[in-house]
Amino acid sequence: MKTQTLAAEWAPRLLSVLRIVAALIFLEHGTQKLFGFPPRMGGAVTGPDIFTLLWFAAVI
Repeated sequence: MKTQTLAAEWAPRLLSVLRIVAALIFLEHGTQKLFGFPPRMGGAVTGPDIFTLLWFAAVI
């Protein structure tokens, strides 16, 4: 199998995996800001006050 054929065949699959992993990282960051899960390094478990700039950043 030629390298170009192999790359053309696997490129869409690997791009899908990259998109899924990036979405999970964004989801994890947002849940950490909103809900305190997973716990932060400092041990603070409280979330941001509602309708603050940090709250909107976590929702987005």
